[in-house]
Amino acid sequence: MLSLLENGRAVVVASDSYGLPTLHNFYKQDPEKTERYRQTIKHLGFGHFKGETESGEFGFCGGGAMSFARAEDGTYISWSEVTGTPEVLADLDFDLEKIKEIIRAKLA
Repeated sequence: MLSLLENGRAVVVASDSYGLPTLHNFYKQDPEKTERYRQTIKHLGFGHFKGETESGEFGFCGGGAMSFARAEDGTYISWSEVTGTPEVLADLDFDLEKIKEIIRAKLA
């Protein structure tokens, strides 16, 4: 998961207990964009979803299609990569540096 972030790729998690973007709220940073982006998200089957911003499409997985990482304290973090161009990720307001900081602290 961290290697994806180090390469400028975004991730979402299943639980909001870590302060990370979740698959339910990652697009809600800008209230004006929230409803527009939410309405574009479509389930493609087998846990795969796609959506759209002004700059293009993004995709992510939910449920059993997610990956997981185990923290040192024994807890598991279910996560999924959010695919999309850097422009799309910028539309979604991903703060990759903040996400990396939290992941390093949790998984270190």
